[in-house]
Amino acid sequence: HVLFKRLVQRSQESMNTLEGFECILKRREVIKENRQPEELIQFRFRRQPMSLHFKWIGNEANGRELTYVSGKFGDRVHLLTAKGDGFLLM
Repeated sequence: HVLFKRLVQRSQESMNTLEGFECILKRREVIKENRQPEELIQFRFRRQPMSLHFKWIGNEANGRELTYVSGKFGDRVHLLTAKGDGFLLM
């Protein structure tokens, strides 16, 4: 229990000094025991101004992008759809 608290505290301290980062995420959704295709997503985070950017770079949903910048563009999420994303517009 003490070790976990120490780990959380060190993680929070490290996050306070982090300006941003970039990583690649693999995502696979399972719906009623049916495995959906794997998605490969490039993710970027910036602390100031707080910004998120997701870009689908794999075969599934290639070209889809999602962007959010705190305090900009009416504080709205912006989405660039990929081929076959018609369901997102409903």
